[in-house]
Amino acid sequence: FYDLSDVYVEELDSTGKKVNFNGAMVDIVEVQHTFQVANSNPVTETIRIVPHHGPIIEWDPANNRAVSMKWTGHQVDTDFDAFFGLARAGSVAEAKVALENATSVNQNFVVIDDQDNIGWFPYSRVPIRSWANLETPPWMPLPGTGGYEWEGFMDYADLPQMVNPPNGFIATANQDMT
Repeated sequence: FYDLSDVYVEELDSTGKKVNFNGAMVDIVEVQHTFQVANSNPVTETIRIVPHHGPIIEWDPANNRAVSMKWTGHQVDTDFDAFFGLARAGSVAEAKVALENATSVNQNFVVIDDQDNIGWFPYSRVPIRSWANLETPPWMPLPGTGGYEWEGFMDYADLPQMVNPPNGFIATANQDMT
């Protein structure tokens, strides 16, 4: 149940090519992407990206607004290292160290070794949002003007995890276990 994304309402300038961020106008990056559509010719689309928040998912130039989405998956960098390290791990302890490279896969990793050790490590980068409260919940669209930014990521040591529980087993799934 990690919250790994935020949606921002961006204020556009009159040209629709810049967003207001921390009192300055920042250029929107436009990227052409061509993709294949089944039983059709390739299609080319322009993807607009707010550099500090991510792709624009809704565009309203008539009202000088856009909606962007920031997601930890846009910052993926060492997930392959996590899987390669996990494949080479010879113990639960080594698997735990390898999984500290899991940056955006956001999975429940349950591991066991040949010394009868078991571990659970639901690792992913989890944004720190010290501004989050009942008046400004992070699950609602946020103003994109700079006051609601991530302040780094939680330390993996602070995330839920388990090694060799007293009851001798781990039960987990990608849903509420209650």
